[in-house]
Amino acid sequence: MNHRLRSISAFTLLEMLLALSVLSIISVLVGTMWMQARGWSEENSSSNESMRLQRACEFMRAQWADRRSSASLDDQNRRVLATPEALTFVTATPILFTDWPMVIATYEIEREPGSPLGELARFTLRYTETPLSRLDKAPDPSSAQTRSLALLSGVHRLRWERYGTADAPAPLREQDQLRETTEPADEEGPEKPEDRVIRWRPFTRPDSRLTPAVRLLGEYHKEPLSCLFVVEALR
Repeated sequence: MNHRLRSISAFTLLEMLLALSVLSIISVLVGTMWMQARGWSEENSSSNESMRLQRACEFMRAQWADRRSSASLDDQNRRVLATPEALTFVTATPILFTDWPMVIATYEIEREPGSPLGELARFTLRYTETPLSRLDKAPDPSSAQTRSLALLSGVHRLRWERYGTADAPAPLREQDQLRETTEPADEEGPEKPEDRVIRWRPFTRPDSRLTPAVRLLGEYHKEPLSCLFVVEALR
């Protein structure tokens, strides 16, 4: 009697093979579904980053198109300030101080802390906004109220380029000016024809000359970043 009960309750070899086959099929299906879910998640993440890049570029273009020439940004009565690190202008499209009619917008490139050097360097495009309270005087940076946000982070090869001729000669420092009165000045080499060609050039140092246009270039999550700012007659 006991022998019969043990025979009935045990699994046969065929039943074991069938169970293993079912488990194997279920494992393959689960693995396939997991890979598909992971692929969908990566696609959604990539799509979100791409949309963020598009929104940032569209916002920069909208602000630039709505810029104003009512106020000066420095003592030289310049309406647009372009440097190798930042672009500053007055616009009537605020994002942080929405109750102000005009603000000073600055897009600045910052190297991320701990970022490696060279091609692997990562940068942050930081946006800073300052309310414009007076049209006849540039705001004092020490007393002006400002707000900022990281518009894009983790951008590779983020840089400004300018459109124009070669860099102007660097201004002499005070000690060089004193030395110039007692020592003959070194003769500079002849200007190369290529220096007079107007084209896109790396923005290496500030230039007091009018910059016809600047552009922002970089790579954000393997997506190319390119935004053009043409300095033309303002409203």
